[in-house]
Amino acid sequence: MNNQELEQKNIIISAVEDVGWGIKIKCGEGSTYNVPKLKKNTQTETAAFQAIKSLQGYGMGMKKCFKFVTVDNSQGGQSKYVRIISDPVQEIPDMSPEPQYVEKPQETPNLAPQATQKPDWEKISWGKCKYGFLLEIFKKADNPNTLNLEAMEQEAEVWADMAMRKLDKQNVQTSEYPVAEDINIEGIPFN
Repeated sequence: MNNQELEQKNIIISAVEDVGWGIKIKCGEGSTYNVPKLKKNTQTETAAFQAIKSLQGYGMGMKKCFKFVTVDNSQGGQSKYVRIISDPVQEIPDMSPEPQYVEKPQETPNLAPQATQKPDWEKISWGKCKYGFLLEIFKKADNPNTLNLEAMEQEAEVWADMAMRKLDKQNVQTSEYPVAEDINIEGIPFN
């Protein structure tokens, strides 16, 4: 394990777990890196452990360059042991030949104004009005956990209808709408 060539990778630290003998660091792609606290058979901290513990919050969310060795573990898989932690290095570009792409002709954007559907401002205003009345009803509630939401919504709709009605100049009819004094907000049954 000591004479292996070091692999190098820039990672973003997403999780750090103290496991007693060292720490396990997880990166965004799901790989786990082991950082031993002490050098083998000594009481001297490893360079990697000194580097990671010097970072605020063990470097959570930071991008760092890990130089590590990969060894077979007892469960039949492989473990990565970090030897050096440094600032990120520039990624080495892949030297494989670039794939050949067929260039699509670019379409010129249509700058002519598009016919759009106009918003129904009356419906939008009615919805905002209903929302305002619902807020007021909620404010009056004694126990928000026992609200009868359906009754409250119906009450808010009645108030919104009343507030948003259009009065016809020739035929003013208010009989289909309740008079404000007749509506009892406190009378809403809260279950």
